[in-house]
Amino acid sequence: MNESHPLDERVSRPIGIDSQSETQEELWHPPDASLCEEMVVPVALDETHRITMRLVRWNGQLVDWAVTWSMKDADGKFREKICIDCGHGFVHRHDGKHRRETAVVIRPIRTQADVQQSFQPSYDEVYDAYISFAEQQVEK
Repeated sequence: MNESHPLDERVSRPIGIDSQSETQEELWHPPDASLCEEMVVPVALDETHRITMRLVRWNGQLVDWAVTWSMKDADGKFREKICIDCGHGFVHRHDGKHRRETAVVIRPIRTQADVQQSFQPSYDEVYDAYISFAEQQVEK
């Protein structure tokens, strides 16, 4: 498994401002969506699993992103297993259903550089979760 995120401050709590640490002004706010270019890149891992990357750029700079591992269920629909994204001023992880109150906060985002630096470790974490799952299935 790859190393954890740089500056990993992982804690289970709802996404939002912790009055002990950050104020809304200290956290990153990407440029208005109308000024940005969004690209969604689905990558098939096999017939039933995929990783989807949502990349938002402004002036060539990555300003928002999400990485999701999804698995096809018996109905043929892809269901989210894990998503890590940098919305709401925090890099955070959702396991299963994408709900704000069950997110695990990994670290705050204070600058565009934080957005950029957090992407690869997040992608690696999602991919590693898929690999661990796939290895467990082979062992069964």
